[in-house]
Amino acid sequence: MLLVAHLGIQAVLIVASTFMVTLVYTAIDQSYGGTTSPWVSQCTSEKKKNLPKSLQVLKDPCKDMAENQTLLVQTIILQTLWFSMVFGLLVGWIAIVFPSELLQLFGSSETVAQAGSAYCQVMIGLICLSSFSNVLENTLQGLEQAKRSAQANVVKNGTHLLLGLGGIYFLHSGVVGIAWAAILGQAAGLMYAARFLRKLGFQTKLILRPNWNFQKDALHNAAPLMADMLFYQMNNIFMFNILRSYGEVVFASANCT
Repeated sequence: MLLVAHLGIQAVLIVASTFMVTLVYTAIDQSYGGTTSPWVSQCTSEKKKNLPKSLQVLKDPCKDMAENQTLLVQTIILQTLWFSMVFGLLVGWIAIVFPSELLQLFGSSETVAQAGSAYCQVMIGLICLSSFSNVLENTLQGLEQAKRSAQANVVKNGTHLLLGLGGIYFLHSGVVGIAWAAILGQAAGLMYAARFLRKLGFQTKLILRPNWNFQKDALHNAAPLMADMLFYQMNNIFMFNILRSYGEVVFASANCT
């Protein structure tokens, strides 16, 4: 938001309106990830009583504890990435095809929605990259590699900041440039985390296919948190729209040009 503050009221409103969409997406996606992340920690301990049945049945008695641990952690990562990919592609497709309508659905005026269509298409259309990056960072934390997770976050935010500043002050790319800077930052953080996970002994050739029993267990456990987060984020969205409806007296009017 600070990067676009000097670009004018409309640029700020474009970013704020798109952020409202992001809030709903992250409420669902991070609730799912918040449910599966503790399972990674469980896999690294000798006691695995809290693991769902869909993971317990994957343990091979013929393999040692380290091999079973790697198998379980990889399964959790892949299944969480699978959910984020499908959900992200669905939301991204809506944003790419109906960007203006999506922004208006979340309270933006027609003027701002049309001006912010390109920004929304980039930020929301590729939002699954943000989910992938968060999944791998949470996995590193679950594997007691908090330092590496923090480093991946620094790489992500640092790349976003540097490219964003370059896009605004040197390339004069506006809010669309900021969007691409954010996406490239997510990609940089994702590659850093993936590179370190590979060093930990994870396989390089993995098949991303759904484990329906795992998905059922994860969604069942995540449903209460998803509902709670959705209600919380919807309150923020309603507050944003209430403030915006007062116009320039309280909040910059969305009808500005």
